[in-house]
Amino acid sequence: KNLCHHRTLSSLTSRLQMGPLGAALLGAALLGSGRADAPITFHDHGESCACTMLEPLHAFTLDCSASGAAAVAAAEVTLSNCAPTKEACATIDEATGVQLCQTAFYTLQAHHDHCEHSDLGHHSELVHDYEVACHSCTIPRNYQSHREGMCPTVDCDDVDLALLAHHTLQHSCSASNCCDTDDEIGAFQLLTAYHDECDARHLPLGVLKAWHDFEELCEAHLCNMVDASFDPLECSHDDKRTTMGHFAPAAAGGVSPPAWADSLIGMSAWLVVVSFLLLAVLFILARDLRAVKELTLRRADTMVMFSKQGLLAQPDSSATVEMGAAESAGRA
Repeated sequence: KNLCHHRTLSSLTSRLQMGPLGAALLGAALLGSGRADAPITFHDHGESCACTMLEPLHAFTLDCSASGAAAVAAAEVTLSNCAPTKEACATIDEATGVQLCQTAFYTLQAHHDHCEHSDLGHHSELVHDYEVACHSCTIPRNYQSHREGMCPTVDCDDVDLALLAHHTLQHSCSASNCCDTDDEIGAFQLLTAYHDECDARHLPLGVLKAWHDFEELCEAHLCNMVDASFDPLECSHDDKRTTMGHFAPAAAGGVSPPAWADSLIGMSAWLVVVSFLLLAVLFILARDLRAVKELTLRRADTMVMFSKQGLLAQPDSSATVEMGAAESAGRA
């Protein structure tokens, strides 16, 4: 098989000699808004989902089976009742001590990114509506040996090919038929790589959601993002601290730090800085006071020494007597 349809990708690349202006016009056309600066959301992939799911503040499970579908459906109900805001995702439920909205989003997002469309249906597609508000974790699509090799390597900072692939599918496929030609298959695999690999800050939300329109039609031509050795549940030692700054769970038999531990650490750091500045100010004041005291003592010693040596000016007694006689004569 032509695993990644390089012939098609080369064709798409050669057709994309349009420059920045052409790419902007194409982006506006794809979004149907008439504007090249259409709204962009942030997928904000962070640490691996294998590590995120272990944290008590937003623990969840990953299961692409029927039982996993039930968990995804429940998470969808929970997330639907959350406002799509950062505040809602960060809110900790007082009764459970858990970030309910964030946990529901992690559940949807991890299953959306990792499981097959046929496993979970369309439940987890709600994830795109909350990407701007909630933190995301990183997990690739699961490996399947029957797929057409590895997906193409893409540059997330260069989305021209993603826009052209989307344009090709939009204009070549119908609502019930797609991926019948090499052009369509190559465009779908290229868009799959962008959808799975890149953050939504790089791709318009309309393009991300549109990929699901072709997912089922082109399911036979999905490509792999990882090889067979990848374990989605393995959390490496270097990846146990999340982008949100939470602690990973303690080792077996240990005690996990409370949820407010990170805030306390931040406050302690500020207290250390402020204390250092106060000590510096007090040191400078003490040094200046000591200098003033030493200067005063030196002046006093100098005056005593001059007095003993007769160097200080003394009143003239004869002049004083003459001045008193003159004043008496004046009164007479």
